[in-house]
Amino acid sequence: MTAKKKETKKETTEVVLSPEDRAAARRKQIQARLSAFKLNPEGVNVGHDLDDSDKVYIPTGIVEIDSLMGPYGGIKEGTVAEFAGENSSGKSYTALKMAAQAQQMGLRVAVMNVEYSYSDERAQAIGVDTRNADTFETYENLGAAENWGKWIWAAADSGEYGLIIVDSITAMIPMANHDKDLSDADKLGAHAKFCSRFVSKLTEICGRTGTIVILINQLRYSTEKRGMQQEFVLKSTGGEAIGYFSSMRLWFTKMKGASAEIIGDGGERIGGRSKCLLKKTRQSAPDTTAEFPIYFGKFEGNPVKDFLHRALNHPALKEKGAVSCLRKVYKYIDPTTGEIFGQTKDEYEFVKLLMDSPAPSVLTRGDTSTTGFQYICGRIKLSDIQIKAVAEAIKEGKKSEEESVSEDDVLKNIDSSLLDDEFYGGPEPEIPDFEE
Repeated sequence: MTAKKKETKKETTEVVLSPEDRAAARRKQIQARLSAFKLNPEGVNVGHDLDDSDKVYIPTGIVEIDSLMGPYGGIKEGTVAEFAGENSSGKSYTALKMAAQAQQMGLRVAVMNVEYSYSDERAQAIGVDTRNADTFETYENLGAAENWGKWIWAAADSGEYGLIIVDSITAMIPMANHDKDLSDADKLGAHAKFCSRFVSKLTEICGRTGTIVILINQLRYSTEKRGMQQEFVLKSTGGEAIGYFSSMRLWFTKMKGASAEIIGDGGERIGGRSKCLLKKTRQSAPDTTAEFPIYFGKFEGNPVKDFLHRALNHPALKEKGAVSCLRKVYKYIDPTTGEIFGQTKDEYEFVKLLMDSPAPSVLTRGDTSTTGFQYICGRIKLSDIQIKAVAEAIKEGKKSEEESVSEDDVLKNIDSSLLDDEFYGGPEPEIPDFEE
């Protein structure tokens, strides 16, 4: 008998790839396909490429508005946003406040002064460093709307600017109407056609370079047929294209009456109040409203109060219960174990407590926070300059507290004979009436 050969089975071991390696392999495969079609191979996002936390967000610098913009409290890079509203409602004020924030992040800002309303003194009072040639510049006298559009396209495409403010797109006059006499009739729809072509391509450019463009616009009432009746509808100028292609729309309304006035210590009027409606957004819930102050002169906000406002209104921190304020008592709690690290009614003392307390026991991947303050700053996306401002405010507050004289120290320096019950605790002495 012939010996039967034993068949040996080859054991094959499957290689298990990590999610990062699978995403890298898939990305490489799709990039090869895009290159075969002569398309941009970097146009694919897979895996952690879609994580928005790695993106740059520029806050407006107004806490009330930033709290509406989702967990990151700002406008994401590559966004075309519309700031629309009536005159003196805070559109340019908010845009310049955002310019100051962008400068603090080391980004270059360009202001397209189309309607010649830019005030250098006003911009400096708001906080913009207008003398810094590395981070700020303005443009004007470029002519018709087409000239402005070409330059804004080129500026956004260069990738040199983090923020471009167009003030305003309403004042852009197309060539079809730019050189006409007063007696000549305007070409109907010329401005709307220009805005449609301009904003549609601008959206693509900003998405590629990461530039944020703010289009300041005006709101007007127009008639619209609904059913059998003509109704007045509030719309922004430039047709429907701006609302369609912009991924964020903020509508501003000026508040009126005594409640809208901000009075200074001397009784003078130092500011007013406006409302901001988050008309359209992809970062949070739309149709939410915030009321915010507008100061006429230079005003330095309180970084400690801004920090606490953002922390208490951050969705993730509110859901986990890491930071809370109930009956004016601030608490810092470990979301995993429920351990209360501390609680106090004083705002400055609470922030100091966060700086001295450890970070939560369980952190997300990539989070290297060692203190509660670092953990919260990472969640609300505070910049290094903003973190430094909070730390300096805490330091100055503590220093002034040490230098101030307490009430007990004052009473120690008063003669004890003046502190008897007959003088303080007894009834008030009767003052006799003197007859003339």
